[in-house]
Amino acid sequence: MLLSNTIVVSVLAAIAAAAPATSKVVQFPVTRHSNPNKAPSQFLQKVSTPSVTVTNKEYWYSVALQLGSPAQNFNVLLDTGSSDLWVYASNDTQDCENNACAFTGTFNADQSSTYQFLNDDFSIHYVSGSSVGNWGTDTLHIGGVSLTDFQFAAAASAGGGQGVLGISLQGSESVPPGNQYENFPLKLKSDGYIDRAVFSLYLDDLSSSTGNLLFGGVDKAKYEGDLAVLPLTSSAAFQVAYSGISVGQNSYGGGNAVLDSGTSYTYIPDQDFQQLAQDLNFQETDQSTGLPIIDCDSNEPVTFSFDGKDIVVPSSQMVIPLSTLVGDDSETQCVFGIQSAASTQDYVLFGDTFLRAAYVVYDLDQEQVGIAQAKYTSETDIQPVSGSI
Repeated sequence: MLLSNTIVVSVLAAIAAAAPATSKVVQFPVTRHSNPNKAPSQFLQKVSTPSVTVTNKEYWYSVALQLGSPAQNFNVLLDTGSSDLWVYASNDTQDCENNACAFTGTFNADQSSTYQFLNDDFSIHYVSGSSVGNWGTDTLHIGGVSLTDFQFAAAASAGGGQGVLGISLQGSESVPPGNQYENFPLKLKSDGYIDRAVFSLYLDDLSSSTGNLLFGGVDKAKYEGDLAVLPLTSSAAFQVAYSGISVGQNSYGGGNAVLDSGTSYTYIPDQDFQQLAQDLNFQETDQSTGLPIIDCDSNEPVTFSFDGKDIVVPSSQMVIPLSTLVGDDSETQCVFGIQSAASTQDYVLFGDTFLRAAYVVYDLDQEQVGIAQAKYTSETDIQPVSGSI
């Protein structure tokens, strides 16, 4: 799950798979928006599992969806680091006062003829508070996709100002052991929209305004070579082993990292970060973002090594003009999109500054990911996934 201050990226209407009988790929175009007033606050920093312990500062993704009959509209944060859909309940007047929830939306159960109450046991714990409320089921619409009896939560108390659509593993749902249910990717599969509970994420270049999220398929035009298939090293997170991070001739560490779109930046072990800071001549830390200040002309790529696959992140994806993050055109400094994992309770997280250079296929069925170097192109070659990735 993520935290943000400035730039919103919206996943808009689905454009494929109007019904299970047609295409087996559901595609969501990803569009970047600049809207600093529509972003979750520091409240949304979950601490229960490494898959959702993130500190996204500037970039986040939202998906437009509808719940209920008649449909009620929502814009919720898209999170590969958690597994539940939750929205604000209409009776949460404290968090939603002064139209604070106008963008994300609030759910009124009394106004939906298809809503079914389940229980009042919904609870997620965060660094500075909790989200609590009711579990229920209703009809979920996203573009041409309609899922009946979809389980979600309506929060009567939650900070952050943004509902969440979690699309991670079933084991990370916020329910007691043995009470797992079909989250969004699994429900798409069971309802016949896709053959496999697989989704692919392509964020495109930092300067691009579009990207793509595919459920049930891969876009082979968007990556170079073959996918390296990596087993997950956690049953509750999209966490994989990496063999090292390198700049020039210098290499740093290795271990396990969560690949999470809910994290704006990349967080590496503190000892590795300190070495990287020396090699790249980081200056002081920018207090508004927590990122190290770096010379805007820095052109050193960063290589992330996995089993049989290197992902090279060019400096154009890591060196970020501070003006784009703080909304001040007079700001002339640049920051670097890597931080110390000391700020994430030592969880190593490869977020958007890494993922923009990678094409990642998240496989819930087989508990693995496929990864390759992203290719920045407008060409497409979308293929459904029915077998191995």
